[in-house]
Amino acid sequence: MATLVEEVVEELNPQVAPLLEQRLSVDGTKASQVLPLVTPLVVSGMKKLMQGGGGLGALTSLLDSEADETELDDLPAAVERRSQAAGSSSLLDSLLGSANEPAIDALKTNLGLERDQASQALSIVGPLVLSFLSKKRSGSEGTNGLASLLDRDGDGDLLDDVGGMLLNHISSKHTGSQGSTGGIGGLLGSLLK
Repeated sequence: MATLVEEVVEELNPQVAPLLEQRLSVDGTKASQVLPLVTPLVVSGMKKLMQGGGGLGALTSLLDSEADETELDDLPAAVERRSQAAGSSSLLDSLLGSANEPAIDALKTNLGLERDQASQALSIVGPLVLSFLSKKRSGSEGTNGLASLLDRDGDGDLLDDVGGMLLNHISSKHTGSQGSTGGIGGLLGSLLK
């Protein structure tokens, strides 16, 4: 069974990566790694929001106010709109908080992007991931189902699940590559504190 990160990447990356390649003026390899690196950060932010005292209500409120499932029907328009609004995402502030800047730095380091490219990538992809997860919630999953997807092993601790999602994805894509996670692992850990 695919992890939540794998599911998001498999569903969105074939369409999103070429759009990022064009929008950010980067090669296809870099563009195809943005979504796999950003998705665990968004999922971690959702976990922190839920475990920070707000519970499912906080997650529901965020999804209701910030996610736009309809943008998944026209990804080129969504990427264009998100790129025009780059740097002004209340969604990313809600999810990442003080980890927003380290997330940009981690993307910059891991993918060799310029700072403005990394910031724009995060501003484009973060909301798309949240919209995808909101769509899962609207389907048969519901908010409780989405929460259980975040906590795959049912132990109430999402840290091991989200960390596992990231490590499984990175190891499957970068077998034999040393240091490919750069600051992502540390950033993920700081998000989950």
